[in-house]
Amino acid sequence: MVEIQTTSPTDAFKTSTPEYDYWSAAHSLAAEQLEFAVRSMILLTVFTGEHGSGKSTVLRKVLADTQHDLLVGLLAHDTMLYANPAGAILKALGAEVDPAQSPAVLENVLRQSLSDARSVQGLATIIVDDAHRLSIDVLSKLFRLAGLHSGEAAALFKVVLVGQPDLCDRLSKDIYDLIGPAIELELMSEADTAGYIMHRLKTAHSDDISFTKEALQVAYDKTGGRPSLINLLCKSALITAKTLGLDHIDAELVGNRRTPYAEKRSLQPDRTAQLKVTSKTAPQPAEAPVFKNTGPDHSEGAKRSSKPSKQLHSVN
Repeated sequence: MVEIQTTSPTDAFKTSTPEYDYWSAAHSLAAEQLEFAVRSMILLTVFTGEHGSGKSTVLRKVLADTQHDLLVGLLAHDTMLYANPAGAILKALGAEVDPAQSPAVLENVLRQSLSDARSVQGLATIIVDDAHRLSIDVLSKLFRLAGLHSGEAAALFKVVLVGQPDLCDRLSKDIYDLIGPAIELELMSEADTAGYIMHRLKTAHSDDISFTKEALQVAYDKTGGRPSLINLLCKSALITAKTLGLDHIDAELVGNRRTPYAEKRSLQPDRTAQLKVTSKTAPQPAEAPVFKNTGPDHSEGAKRSSKPSKQLHSVN
């Protein structure tokens, strides 16, 4: 006997597995632009969006579509980035890092490792999530390590800063002038908001309850097309509808819901490629790294062209 797993309608708005992702026009464009930036030789890219707009969803897709053939690491906001940025970068790229090694040793290992890996995988890319939370001092150390002022030929790695819209305002003028594309994730349109709600209900197999057309319009008006707020609003509406025994949700029910901010989902990408280095007890000489893929990637992302169909927006 095969046991069929059932889901509650409210699961549609609290589940974060990939099949629940809805690719609106705004999210598709941002993912396309960001992947192009990662695959290009642009040294500094800024990717911004409002809290809860879906930046993590875009990042997960870009990481999944690029890590099979490029050296791309994701830096989260943690204490290691403050105390030992070179160690944090090595760790983000999949290398085993000995916490007992000094920052000077790890910086030396990072420089040699990435220099050698460049001939195989090209210039590495470091994506810094929640960059708006980092201090100017930490960002300056990161840019110094990357060699952004040295030009494409001498740079050690590329940088993609991800954060909220005020991120660019926190950068110094000499760094601001280095920004290539500034990619902004816009909130979803009214049509995509309706599509998002219906897609998630369908994915959760919630065919016994629906939102009226007017309810979908109110959902957009109350959330502005922000996915995190839509999730909270719809989950609350579904709980109320279930309590009242309703099979549809109307505009009045949605209009009475509150829309507080949701917490950000954790971003833990699956990598297939890692930068492997041997730890050293002294800054010199550092052993050359071995970079290898664990196997071929047959995903749709591996077959896609890196050429964008829409022009990136540059910062004036």
